Amino acid sequence: MAKFLTTLETSAKIEKIIREAKEELTLITPYLKLTQIFFDRLKDADNRNVRTKLVYGKEELNPDDLERLKELKNLELNFCENLHAKCYFNENLMVITSLNLHEFSQTNNREMGVQIKLKEDTKLFNDAKNE
Repeated sequence: MAKFLTTLETSAKIEKIIREAKEELTLITPYLKLTQIFFDRLKDADNRNVRTKLVYGKEELNPDDLERLKELKNLELNFCENLHAKCYFNENLMVITSLNLHEFSQTNNREMGVQIKLKEDTKLFNDAKNE
């Protein structure tokens, strides 16, 4: 059953999604400025050979972030100009949220999200994944 998440819970669940990804990971966020913790988690996933798709929009990445992301050999990076959705998922767990993967949002904004587990809400999980 879907579960409501507060700002801190949302951030923690996104970290868990990255940490527990076994084969694939998708991160969809209009604004992207990774904290060091989230970048380290992505690097760990990359070392586990997790195929990661990162979709961002609204603004180009700053050169430093782009260079760091280029270090990840299993990363597919896509720009989507009209993107407004924020959705993060691995094979089993998904969070749909108002939270961007941006250090400002994670520390200064009041955000919320909804957690969806594949085993508990298979249709909802797959509908969102296929969108």
